[in-house]
This record gives sequence, C-alpha cells and structure tokens, in this order.
Amino acid sequence: MINSFSANKLDIMFSNNGRKNTNKSLAYNEFYKKVVLKNTILSILNRTVSNLQFKYYSLYSKKI
Repeated sequence: MINSFSANKLDIMFSNNGRKNTNKSLAYNEFYKKVVLKNTILSILNRTVSNLQFKYYSLYSKKI
C-alpha cells in the first residue's frame, strides 16, 4: 500500500502565501510536492495493475 500523510502537512504546504518564504519552508514545500506527485503516480499505477489483474483473472476463470 501507499504511505499517505496527514492533512496538516498539506495545510503547511499550501499555507505560505501570506508569509515570507524562507529557504527552509521552500525546501519543505518542494519536498511535499514531490511526495504528493509520487503518491499520485503510485496510486494510478496500483489502480491500473489491480484492474489488469482483475481482467486477467476473470478471463482466465471463464476459460476453465
């Protein structure tokens, strides 16, 4: 399964609009943007693989 993270970290990621960004908060934001992207890609891949497995097994069971 894919590791998810709390909504608080997402809030921190998108809440820097009113504050002056420091290097630390910019690096923090970049890190969590990468985490979001990675989790999105992994979830799409997981869904695709599970769909293909379901189709394969349903076809295989019909042949038997």
